[in-house]
Amino acid sequence: MDKLTVAEHLLTPITGHARATEIVGDLLEANPSATAFWFSITRIALAYTWRWLVAIPVAMFSVLLALKPYAIFVVEPWVRQIDRDVKPMHYGVQPAPLAMQIGGAIAIIGMCLWTVAALTLIRYGVRSALTRLSCLLSVVFTVGACAIEQPHAVIAAPVLLMASTGVVLMYAPSRRPLACIVAAGASFFFGFLVLGVMMDFGLTHLRSSGKLLVFTGFGAYVASFAMESVVLSRIRRWLHVE
Repeated sequence: MDKLTVAEHLLTPITGHARATEIVGDLLEANPSATAFWFSITRIALAYTWRWLVAIPVAMFSVLLALKPYAIFVVEPWVRQIDRDVKPMHYGVQPAPLAMQIGGAIAIIGMCLWTVAALTLIRYGVRSALTRLSCLLSVVFTVGACAIEQPHAVIAAPVLLMASTGVVLMYAPSRRPLACIVAAGASFFFGFLVLGVMMDFGLTHLRSSGKLLVFTGFGAYVASFAMESVVLSRIRRWLHVE
């Protein structure tokens, strides 16, 4: 396999096949040395991907924007109530009330949305429809999760969130961005779910060391964001979303 084919294979996932062919062809016309050729390929690849390299670490911390408020406004008051109302001899695994279970599900959706918002903000900028819509939905779902303990919120919050999503679907220009957001968020959730299964399996069956589990879990966590960024980029290009 010659360097032309190798270079095209390296650039195609980043720039698309047509653009990769143009770049490699332009470089070959300049007749550079082998070192200069591969240096140019590396420089071009970094020029196309540096935003992703910044966005992924930021997205890794963006999950706290959904989980931290939910912990403060919902989980911590519930824990304090258990400490106050349950006698020490009756301590054990306390089943979470229905409101917390629903709120937890909404918070997880908000967590996935925040990861998309972080990726799109750094990669495509504030003016992108993906960024604006993902940030809006992230805030809406996070507020819904934090307000789940309010009167009638167990029913009202899911209904309002579904209605908000329905309004977005009714607005034609938002449908394609929403499809990108859902696909990217679902890919992250799948990776996050695999991470949880791996950790649970390791603790339950393999009796692996804590350091090995932490290292493996962190690797899976990073991989889930890498997968999310690839899905987001491909779906955006496929649907022609600005």
